[in-house]
Amino acid sequence: MDNSKMRAEDAKRLKQDSTFQLLLKEVRENQKEVFANSAADEIERREEAHAILRATNEMVAHLDSVVTAETLLELRKG
Repeated sequence: MDNSKMRAEDAKRLKQDSTFQLLLKEVRENQKEVFANSAADEIERREEAHAILRATNEMVAHLDSVVTAETLLELRKG
C-alpha cells in the first residue's frame, strides 16, 4: 500500500472517530462561547477564538482533501 493510500485511510478513520469528532465539537463550542460571552474590549480573546475555529475547519478540510485526492487518483487508475 502506498503512502497516499495509507494517508487517505488514516484520514477517513480519523474523520469517523467518535472521540475525535467529540473533541472537535467541544473545541468549537468553547470558542463560540468566547464570542458570545466576551466583553466589548476583549478583542484579542475573540481574535484567538476565531483563529482556533478557522484552524479546526482547516484541519477537517485537509482531511477531506487527502481523501478526495486519493479517490481521484484511484478513479484515474481505472
